[in-house]
Amino acid sequence: MARKRKAPDADPKQGSQKQVKQEEGISVKATAKVADSLANNKYTGPFPKHERPTSQECRDARQGLADLHGEPIKADINDEKVKIEGAAATKPAQRTVLDSLARTILSQNTTDTTSNRAFTSLKAAFPTWDDVRTAAPGGVEESIRVGGLAEIKTQRLKAILNTLVEERGEASMEYIRAMNDGEIKEELMRFKGVGKKTVACVLMFCLHRHEFPVDTHVWRIAKRLGWVPAKASRDEAYEHLNMRVPDDIKYDLHVLLVGH
Repeated sequence: MARKRKAPDADPKQGSQKQVKQEEGISVKATAKVADSLANNKYTGPFPKHERPTSQECRDARQGLADLHGEPIKADINDEKVKIEGAAATKPAQRTVLDSLARTILSQNTTDTTSNRAFTSLKAAFPTWDDVRTAAPGGVEESIRVGGLAEIKTQRLKAILNTLVEERGEASMEYIRAMNDGEIKEELMRFKGVGKKTVACVLMFCLHRHEFPVDTHVWRIAKRLGWVPAKASRDEAYEHLNMRVPDDIKYDLHVLLVGH
């Protein structure tokens, strides 16, 4: 009786290569899950059980809004052009930390267009921050009146400028560039009228840090999308979304949501 021939053993190299490819595929998926898991483990916001938005939701929203409105443009703050009303030409100006903070204060309770006009008018009347600090309050108020709440905003700007000169000898905030995000938040929020949204805007627009400012528009849309609980305050929404939105799309998603 003829004996059956034993089938040749499989090539160990081919087997190992196949296994490696399978493991690589699993590894890629596992890495993505681990990344999301690590992000969730770091969550210290006000709504730990509210797991939305997911990272993918944020990315889908960012892409959908970009398809609808166009890709957001990241302006180079060092090449910013500030047009002085009534001037014959556009004069270049570099945005300092104090410029960015003042712009954001002037934007409170008004539109971007109106606040830009107020800032332009202020800089035309008072070219340096020390000029603003030493000027009569009435003159500063008049220069920013178009933005509304001129008396309150003037008081807040002058208080910041006077504190800086008393503590540091100059009307400048460039020293905070060397601080970490937590230190910057603590430093800026000691000033009256400077809240979480204002600080987040300075961090993101001026210092290019990974922040997700939540203004009235973003707050309203986030609640409609179910990204934050309906009861969430604006500050709570900021604390929540600043941890949920991936760092690499925070700037884009904020700008696109505000534009939308």
